[in-house]
Amino acid sequence: MKIFVAILATLTLWLAGCDDNTVGSSNNVNNTNNSNNTNNSSNVNNVNNSSNTTNHNPVCDDGSLPTCLLEEPSCFAPNIIAWIGGCYSCVDPETCQPPIRDTICDDGTDVLCESNKPECDLDEIPAIQNECWICVNPATCMPWGQPGCVLDGDCALTEYCDMCVTSSCPECDDCVAACLDQPCATWSALTCNRARPDCAAGATAIVSDGCWSCVDLSTCEPVRDSTCDDGTTPSCEMVEPVCAEDEILAWQNQCYACVNAITCEPWGTPGCETDMECNHLEYCDFCATSSGSLLADCVAGCAPHGCETEPLALCNTLRPDCGEGAAAVIVDGCYQCVDLQTCAPVNAL
Repeated sequence: MKIFVAILATLTLWLAGCDDNTVGSSNNVNNTNNSNNTNNSSNVNNVNNSSNTTNHNPVCDDGSLPTCLLEEPSCFAPNIIAWIGGCYSCVDPETCQPPIRDTICDDGTDVLCESNKPECDLDEIPAIQNECWICVNPATCMPWGQPGCVLDGDCALTEYCDMCVTSSCPECDDCVAACLDQPCATWSALTCNRARPDCAAGATAIVSDGCWSCVDLSTCEPVRDSTCDDGTTPSCEMVEPVCAEDEILAWQNQCYACVNAITCEPWGTPGCETDMECNHLEYCDFCATSSGSLLADCVAGCAPHGCETEPLALCNTLRPDCGEGAAAVIVDGCYQCVDLQTCAPVNAL
């Protein structure tokens, strides 16, 4: 009898070890230690896992296993990785279709070139620019390494040019400029013939009373327009003057000067002779201003040309003089003469 009891106890223990509801089973779907458990906090394939190293979700898989040589991508949320056709694909989890293309970097032109839509790297997006496809950094809408802006004038009125938004490559820690939203409201339409000034660091220009005014980015309070400064600091004995409404106070030659905002010179002194003396957003207009605020004569100065242009010329070419009624803008990294009225390309004279 004692032998029978011992055998029965041994059998009971053995059956307990085979119970599918035990917390020690490696096949239990509720087991916190199970490597196949979809509720497991250490599971690298769990899409709801805070320590998840992949966003593969089998909901859109076609039943094949990845056998391609490509590395598993990192899809941008809310897209997921699906195993389709023996490889990886980024798809919309609702439709299981490729995500709709982000058109934020398109320039509004239609594809007229013979190139097909490219397969861009994971850190790029395809864009239609200059009537063709291009892979760009979504932060700058330019190829990696190229800035999205150089001056605030390259950005929309509601933005400013921040010099350290992105980098020259996904793994780089350097600085590349791009446009960012600025918090200060513009309350009126621009009526003056002046390009947007590039204010001092920490400031940007908004339209106030029909023309540009530099404001602090953190407070939106007006600050001095430093566009016409020459880089020196006043050390003269002159008392800082109060300039007229149509002038700005500049720090020049280690002293103060009230200057024409268009020319950065005293009234009557031209601000340029050729387009090369102006930035890429301007051209040398021989009647940009006058020799006095109430006079109707002509004095040359840099004025906005109003045509679309890239921020940086990458070609080893000086900006050309396109002749009367035309100006040079930057297209595909180099200069192109355009008509000032239509912005259509023209041949340089």
